[in-house]
Order: sequence, then structure tokens, then C-alpha cells
Amino acid sequence: MNRTPTLSTLFAAFFVLGLTPLAGCGTSTASSPGGGAAGGGGGGADADAAGGGEVGDGAQAGGGVGEGAPDDGGAVGAGGAVGDAGGVEGGGDAGGGGDAGGGGDAGGAAGEVIPPDPALVDTAWGQTMVLDDLKIGGGGFDLDGDGRSDNALGVAGMFANAQLEEALATGDTLLLVDLQATDPNNNAAFPIYMYAGEDTDDDPSNNFNGEAELQLDIRSFQTDGSPRIAFEDATIEAGLVSARTDQFELAFPVGEEGAEQVFRATLYKVQMEATVDGQFAGLVEGKIGGAVREDEIRTAITTFDLPEGTDGLIEGFLSTPDFDTDGDGLADAFSIGLTFTATTCTFAEGFANVSE
Repeated sequence: MNRTPTLSTLFAAFFVLGLTPLAGCGTSTASSPGGGAAGGGGGGADADAAGGGEVGDGAQAGGGVGEGAPDDGGAVGAGGAVGDAGGVEGGGDAGGGGDAGGGGDAGGAAGEVIPPDPALVDTAWGQTMVLDDLKIGGGGFDLDGDGRSDNALGVAGMFANAQLEEALATGDTLLLVDLQATDPNNNAAFPIYMYAGEDTDDDPSNNFNGEAELQLDIRSFQTDGSPRIAFEDATIEAGLVSARTDQFELAFPVGEEGAEQVFRATLYKVQMEATVDGQFAGLVEGKIGGAVREDEIRTAITTFDLPEGTDGLIEGFLSTPDFDTDGDGLADAFSIGLTFTATTCTFAEGFANVSE
């Protein structure tokens, strides 16, 4: 099956909601002013890389952005051979001390999708839900503190929202949420995890009836079994869920099934809010926002199927970045806001896409 994503996949995937097929994201504490990310992800050795030079040894599965802050082009350069120890695997270090090349961790790195042993995954789920509506535009957060909502790419909803709606309705895209909370009104810090899912009965008409059994995609987890998309310190106050993280890396496979290449992008200033519906019957009035670098968007566009005649429109809304990710005073990224709702579901036993 061809897994070349559509345009709707591009925009949703950039902002946490990685559409099927998703390999996931990892959280990070380091900034990446030059684009790429080095080391760290999944626990590998830290590495500072300058000018696309060499990256630390030991290929590392995962997807997290590393502890080392790369300069001038990131940890992976524009050319050269990847080291013998495995290259970039799911977002980790370029192996063997070799010269890293062929695209950076951010914006189009190639590598294998390496899921964990299912036995490593903690299946103590919390409040389990599935997104039943997702739209680009209409939301947005004040990312830069100027008192205004930031949503420069909201215009993309004009031609991507119809694809998003169809993908949800047909079950081609299932986005699952796990709130590790117990009180729908007021709950101190707790994690929220997000996963790609698959329908267990091949009947999309019942996916959003509140009783669906949906299976998690094993590729939504890092090699140690931890969720790739995580908001670690969410809260609920007076029924309002709030979550944020400074940045994390997104990774998901594109190409023919069984021979996927991994696409990556770093998301900045990611925020999410939603109102709990009753006793965790779902989430309403949800919104999520963040920013992605212009160079990563342009790299991604070459990977995705674009609707005919949209080239000019895309160039139009990519003409004016509105967010500064590296603190140099120059806008280098675009903000976006999405709205969503979710309804309760059950996470089925086992996992989808487990290697035999």
C-alpha cells in the first residue's frame, strides 16, 4: 500500500496530530537553532554538532530531540555517508561516528521505523478517547506574547479540511488520546499521550459512537515502550484541560509500506486546551497550536501530494513567517491553530503494525 501522505496529513502532522501512518514524536529540552537535532533521543549520547558535521556514535532509535544544541544546519549535513552503525533510526544519532548526510533530523531525514517490543508498553490506560473532528484554522494561541492569537497557516484549512474530514470519516485516520487523569473538574499535573490508531472491525460508521474498540499503532511508541507524543504536565482546572511543551520532534513514515522513509519536523511552543465533557465522556471546544520552521515546511511539501493548482496559494502563505524559533530576532517559522473534539472509546487489546 502506498503511504504517501496527502496535504491534510502534512499540516496535521506538523502540529502534534500525526495522521496515519504515524511513527510519533519525542519530547525535548534543547533548542535547535540551526535546524537539525543531535543525539539524546531515547537516551543516546549527547552531541554538539556544528555545520552539519559528525554526530556521536551509536545509532539510536526513538525520535526525541537530543541534549546537544546543533548550529548552522543541524546534526545531519547536506551530504556525505551515514555511519556504519545504522544511520538515523527513528530519530536518533547518526551511527558509527560517520559523516551524517542526506537530510537532517528536522525536515526529511531518512531511516527505519523501529517500533518497540509490545511487552515494553505500559497498558495502564487512563481516560481513552478518539478525535471525531479536526479542522485547521479557527484556533490558535498567543505564542510570542504580543496579546494576539498566532495562526499564520490557518488559511490552509480552505483546501485541507475537506481531506481531514474524509480521512476521519473513512477511518483512514484515527487519532487517539489518553488522559492520565481521574477528576474531570480539577486535576493536578498529569500526562496526556497521543497515538495513531486503527479500526478493529473495518466499520468506520461506529468509530465515534462512544463505544468503539480501536487498536493502537505500535509505532506510536519509542523503542523503550514510552509514548512518542506526550504532554507531561497537563492540568484540569474548572473542567478546562491545559497542556504545553516548548518543543518536540515529529516523525512518521512515508512511501511504500514495508519500505517507508521517515519524515521529521520539530514543533515549537506546542499548546493544547479543551473542555472535559461531563465525566470524561469526551473533549469539546478543543484547540491545539504551535509553530514549524519554514525550511522544514518547504522540505515536506516535496514529499506530499498537493492538489492541482495550489502551488501559487502555498507560496502565498509561505511568504511571511511570523514566529522566531532561535531568538535571533528574525521570524523563521509559521504558526498554526487547529480545533478538535473527541469522544470516548476503548483501546483494544494488542497493537496494530507489530512486526512478525
